[in-house]
Amino acid sequence: MLLYFPKLDKIWKNTEFDQSHYIHWHLNRRVCSGKHFPSYFKFEISHDAIPQEQWLNLIALAESGDHTGVKKALCDSARTQLLLTEIDCAATLNQISENSCKTLLEVFITNSNLLQHDKILFSPFGYALAAILHSLTIDNAWPIVQKNLTNASNEWLIIATQLQQTKNASFLPFKQDHWQEIINEAMNRIHAATKNDTLWTWHQPITALSAWEKEKGPKDMQTWLKTQLTKKDVLLRLATTCYVGGDTLVIENQELLPDEFIDAVNKFLAQTPSDLTAEESHKLICFKSAWEQTQAS
Repeated sequence: MLLYFPKLDKIWKNTEFDQSHYIHWHLNRRVCSGKHFPSYFKFEISHDAIPQEQWLNLIALAESGDHTGVKKALCDSARTQLLLTEIDCAATLNQISENSCKTLLEVFITNSNLLQHDKILFSPFGYALAAILHSLTIDNAWPIVQKNLTNASNEWLIIATQLQQTKNASFLPFKQDHWQEIINEAMNRIHAATKNDTLWTWHQPITALSAWEKEKGPKDMQTWLKTQLTKKDVLLRLATTCYVGGDTLVIENQELLPDEFIDAVNKFLAQTPSDLTAEESHKLICFKSAWEQTQAS
């Protein structure tokens, strides 16, 4: 039984297992892996697992340097996010060859439609990208990035900028001047998007604003943001709250918001007749309540 379910050792022998064990069990499709356990009894692939044939096909395409094939295999799959998680696991355990990692990196840089998540860095795409970069050397990774930098997707540039701002940046295959080149391109894209008013069409514009604020400070970002506060859709996008600790309502991304933001919220709530739906009105009322709690504390 211990051969099939090694975690029983933790109960009987107090054996400890680190994350690499769980990843290894998952990649080898063992019965002790939560995602693959149902397959042994239902004789069908679990909804949150990848068929082995699909995974092996993706890796074969990557190994052969077939960028178009890899893009199609990822983008046309109903399990894109699961494939990205699989890439993350395999690259973390060095089970993807250098050549395959190079192909995957180039596909990742130029295809933001792989990003189907409400987060950017902390998403299957972001984790897979970090794992791939960690598997490559400077000599392998930087020429690919440099060649594709002007064609890189906006989302990839923001992810790379966020990676540079984390403590893990030193483990990735870039020198400081490499990072700066990536960041400069990202900031230029953001600046251009604020000029032609296309930033809100990005997959995650608020994450782009956060990267801008962290890299350049809040002044210019908030100055531009003030010009956007008469737009209802922008206001609703930024007026986001969540509960922490069960019952405490807090404002998400509050560090990005200028003081004038609450005035814009009050103006929309005071409009007669209102062009807010009941749901939109409720969202702004919740935001106002959270803002007032913040000011009182």
